[in-house]
Amino acid sequence: MPQQPPIEFPASRADVPITARGEARKRALLAEARSMFLEQGYERTSINELVRRAGGSLATLYRYYGGKAGLFEAMMDEVRDELLTPLTRLGSMDDPPEVFLVRLGEALLRLNVSPEGVSFYRVLVAEAYKFPELQAAVGRAFGMLTHHLTVYLDRQAASGAIELDDTRLAAGQFFEMIKGPAQLLTVMALMPGLPEDEIHAQVRSAVRLFLYGCARAPRRTQRGGAR
Repeated sequence: MPQQPPIEFPASRADVPITARGEARKRALLAEARSMFLEQGYERTSINELVRRAGGSLATLYRYYGGKAGLFEAMMDEVRDELLTPLTRLGSMDDPPEVFLVRLGEALLRLNVSPEGVSFYRVLVAEAYKFPELQAAVGRAFGMLTHHLTVYLDRQAASGAIELDDTRLAAGQFFEMIKGPAQLLTVMALMPGLPEDEIHAQVRSAVRLFLYGCARAPRRTQRGGAR
């Protein structure tokens, strides 16, 4: 079967003049797009039904978003910014590792198993390969999150609090430890999410393993030598 060409995004509509009434219609379309795209995906969402629910007209949608693909891109950009960007601002670079990593880890796991986080991930996996610009934007968002943790780990390593050969690699490994099986199980609807006490327990366990490993410390003789 021949490979389908990627869907092209329309040109930016930022230069379209907009009134207060037009802004309200534009926001209504975006809000309804968020509901329908995250629930039904890109292909199954009817643009005519979306416009009917949001009010306005197809002309309004094409005027401000250029079409279905442009509206989908705008919706995914909004959700990505709301869900991921706050994580890049969590914590102080001077927080001890146990505090910083638990705070970041709990926020990330809570997002991963939240209803909107699960819906966003499902649509992202199903549709991103058709939208190169969406791939790039989400990649940049995750890159910012990795950079945030890498900078923190670099600072802690420089202070002697931790010892790591590759802080960027360690940042990615930490996020995978936090995600664990919970995200996949919730995305597949095999688990309804996690209660707050379980999020707390899983993250604390992952942070301990990340910082201290699981090898037993060598026993020492009274004179300080290892047995």
